[in-house]
This record gives sequence, structure tokens and C-alpha cells, in this order.
Amino acid sequence: MPTGIQPTTGTDKSPATLLAIALFKLIKGVLLIISGIGALKLLHRDVAETVLHWIDILRVDPDNRLIHSFLARAVSVSPKQLEAASVGTFIYAALLLTEGTGLLLRKRWAEYVTIISTAGLIRSKYTRCTGI
Repeated sequence: MPTGIQPTTGTDKSPATLLAIALFKLIKGVLLIISGIGALKLLHRDVAETVLHWIDILRVDPDNRLIHSFLARAVSVSPKQLEAASVGTFIYAALLLTEGTGLLLRKRWAEYVTIISTAGLIRSKYTRCTGI
């Protein structure tokens, strides 16, 4: 074996990989908090009017069938559903921020929480994609 090169074992952790995952989780958590706040601000406004305003700002074709489908869904959202979605967003953001902070601090429990939460979400995404 050449001098200066040590064999790697399965227990070595790449600090760069943990840092990347931690930063990804922290950024995702912050974006979810912003989304949750945006959802709460929509509680006492006309959702369709707000969506049309953003469609105009983003210069999206208002005659697009996908935009019409999105508008139909946005109009049918009740304040209770919007409130529940924002609460769920804040809870998920808290989980991501906890995971990201723990991974950034290289805590063992954060690795376990990340593995368990990711495994739980894989099943729900599989179910949603396949309908099984």
C-alpha cells in the first residue's frame, strides 16, 4: 500500500456529504417556512385573484390548460384546507430544520432521524405514484 494512503472502512463519514445534506435540508426548511407564511397570508384574501396576479407577474400564458386546471383547484381550496396545509408545512419545516441542524453539528441522532423520515416518505411517494 502506498505511503500516506489509509484504507477506508464502512464507518468513515464524508464531511462534505453530510454538509451537503445538512445545507439541503436547512434550505428546504426555510423555503417551507416561507411557503407556510404565504399560505397563511392567503387565508383572508381571494385566492383566485392572487393566483391571477402572480400569473400576470410571471408572464405565464393565461390560456394554458394547466393554468386553468391550477386555477380551478386554487378556487376550490377552503380556508380550513389552507390552514391545515400551512400547519403541515410548518411541522415538516421543523423536522427538516431539526435534521439539518443536527447533521450540521454531526450528531448521530440526526442521522437516524434523517434515515427514518426519508424511509417513511419513500413509502408515501411510492403509494402516490403507483396508486397501490
